[in-house]
Amino acid sequence: MFDSAKKMNQDIGGWDVSRVKNFVRMFYKTKFSKNLSSWDVSNALDMKFMFKRSQFNQNIDGWDVSKVTNFEGMFTSSKFNFDISSWDVYNALSLKKMFMNAKDFNKKLKWDVSRLENTKISDIFDGSGGSFYTQ
Repeated sequence: MFDSAKKMNQDIGGWDVSRVKNFVRMFYKTKFSKNLSSWDVSNALDMKFMFKRSQFNQNIDGWDVSKVTNFEGMFTSSKFNFDISSWDVYNALSLKKMFMNAKDFNKKLKWDVSRLENTKISDIFDGSGGSFYTQ
């Protein structure tokens, strides 16, 4: 939607996105970094590259992403650095490169990804300080 709109940084936190299923590349290569914590993304299915190479760094820990199947590259090379351990990623089919080269990201996520094949979580934290929480 705002793909490569370098100056886009308006407040859109009040938008009703409750019926949106596809957020692919929505903020790709934008300077956008406003609060989206009130967005209802509970019907979202695909967030591939949603914030890739963006300046986005806001807390979205409260998002219901339980229906999302594709998180591939969602935060690749972005400024994002919030703990989203509360996200339910059980239905995810791909977390591939989700935080790749997100140099600011340094959280330990408490996600159960045991049912995913290694190829579906490959490179998830490459180039970032993130990791999965282990006890």
